[in-house]
Amino acid sequence: MAEQDTLHHATEQAWAFCAPAPQPRPASARRPEAATPLHLPERRLASHLFLACTPAQAADTEQRMRSLYQRLLIDIRRFPRLAQRHSDGPHAAEGGSLGWVTRGMLPACLERVLFALDADTLSPVFRSPDGFHVVYCSGIRPHGVWLPEQA
Repeated sequence: MAEQDTLHHATEQAWAFCAPAPQPRPASARRPEAATPLHLPERRLASHLFLACTPAQAADTEQRMRSLYQRLLIDIRRFPRLAQRHSDGPHAAEGGSLGWVTRGMLPACLERVLFALDADTLSPVFRSPDGFHVVYCSGIRPHGVWLPEQA
């Protein structure tokens, strides 16, 4: 039971950044001058493949990652299947999908690489202190302002 409590608590922390969905206001309460614009940051639709290693395993792990990378260059549609089978990342079960990501949601080493990519682009293999990574940016939503509907 303690494991479930820990998992539940960790899940709550992971989703704490999500604001609750706005509740619609009654038509009588809607006034154009009361509409507040929402400033949305740039978002990237990302996937992540990660192979963990110790310093002693680095050469073998890098070779494995480069082999997976070559397979992704041939057909990027393999990303979810390869991530499920090989990734040590926390999102491996979801095919490596990180969903829509904004700055500040990922570790700095991943964020730098992801936000330097164009849409539909695979990063080169890169190393962090924990292992080797490949990031795929499948979409970009630029920053902007969203105005709520006015009655």
